[in-house]
Amino acid sequence: MNLSAFETFYEEKRPFFLEGKNIFNFDFDNSSFFYSRRIGHTPSFYLTLNNNEFINYPNNTTILGAAKMSGKTAKGLSIGVLQSLTANEYADIDSLGKRKRQNVEPLTNYALVRVQQDYKQGNTTLGGILTSTNSFLNASHLEFMNHHAYTGGIDLFHQWYDKKYYVDAKIVGSNITGSRQAMIILQQSSARYYQRPDIDYLHIDSAATQISGYGGSIKIGKGSKGFWRYSTELTWRSPGFDLNDMGYMQMADIIKQKNSVYYFVNKPVSIFRTYNVSLSETNNWDFGLRYLSSSVNFGIYLEFLNKWAFNASSSYTPQSLDTRILRGGSAMLIPSVLYRNVYMRTDPSKKLFF
Repeated sequence: MNLSAFETFYEEKRPFFLEGKNIFNFDFDNSSFFYSRRIGHTPSFYLTLNNNEFINYPNNTTILGAAKMSGKTAKGLSIGVLQSLTANEYADIDSLGKRKRQNVEPLTNYALVRVQQDYKQGNTTLGGILTSTNSFLNASHLEFMNHHAYTGGIDLFHQWYDKKYYVDAKIVGSNITGSRQAMIILQQSSARYYQRPDIDYLHIDSAATQISGYGGSIKIGKGSKGFWRYSTELTWRSPGFDLNDMGYMQMADIIKQKNSVYYFVNKPVSIFRTYNVSLSETNNWDFGLRYLSSSVNFGIYLEFLNKWAFNASSSYTPQSLDTRILRGGSAMLIPSVLYRNVYMRTDPSKKLFF
């Protein structure tokens, strides 16, 4: 059971959405602009039954139709277009032989366009994405839902010096409109918690009918050429940024900085078939520039000539502030934590291995 404040992520299994999936992807800091399970999800409105009432509740929203086009041209232009419409859904309620119907999900349209263009023999890729989710609400009890949600982003990936070095940058934004009730729910959601009493840069706007936000990331590093690999990265998401109408996102209102270094050997050396060592550090702040947390991670992987392997890792997080643990309350001071892990295995190509 998921006892956290955040939604569980489920893998997609439907062939229609899996085919050409890589063309539609636009990942942003452990979030995604397109989470295909939004289309055909469980209805959003849940009824409270009285005594002697029984309900026939739909498990999923019916997809009335869906179409998509994806592919890549000989000149390096990849295009993905998706359009889907889901039905009004109703629950049937029976009370001592008397039946009534209740609307539990509105007619909703989903649309997505993803474009990427390769330049200079694939050394540079420039792309963008646009998504829209439009719900046609026709019942007052569904006004807690967003009416319209639009997201967009631009991504750039560039390599130079024979693909030895790279820069990966993204700029993203979102805009959501709806009733005052829907916007209050959005402001109080686990992604942002505007109602936290210990912050002065956010407050709940009970008159708002739209919420907008933005974010971005830039990562510069050395790639797969040579033994050494390293990178530095900065990511930010404003408090109002949201992807959850058509995408998947857990948290907004955060600024992240990360440095990583790896030493990777992928050829036999002495008794080793391959080995690597990694070290990274991260720091986090909220959008009020209040320091939240840091962590240091170390790992080593050794694979021997007989294909046996050994892996050890350790992560240390000093005393930190958790702004989500009280689910809308003040930030809580969390004690420092040290994780350690050791893993060993025998040759996995054998019929029996441990």
